[in-house]
Amino acid sequence: MNLDGKKKRARGSMKYGRTSKTKKAIVQLTADSADIEIFEGL
Repeated sequence: MNLDGKKKRARGSMKYGRTSKTKKAIVQLTADSADIEIFEGL
């Protein structure tokens, strides 16, 4: 998913700017998927 940046006020003034755009990935794991190393040992 491509997400637009959020609207934020700039340094106390009444002007608005935007934060950077971001990307998100949705991952579906199955029973046959390999283990994710980060979550080993938790």
